Amino acid sequence: MSSRVEIALDIPDELIVRLEAERRRLNLPMDALIIEVVRTYLSDLEDETPDAEVMDGLKQSVMQALRGEVVPALEVLDALERDDVNA
Repeated sequence: MSSRVEIALDIPDELIVRLEAERRRLNLPMDALIIEVVRTYLSDLEDETPDAEVMDGLKQSVMQALRGEVVPALEVLDALERDDVNA
């Protein structure tokens, strides 16, 4: 099953360059690459975190977003990148 969700992100130029290079390397459309990146990240979470904890975190995040308590995409992507470096 698939649903269409549109997300607007402010992505730093250097990350766009990296994404574009990877997109070309894999010969994928950008949306397919981003879906794969998210899928891989979530898969890594599943390996480390119980499903209930992941679901609770997602629910909490959605509720925060609905209340307008959001973090700029640049900060989120930077945090994800730091986590990869520290792993």
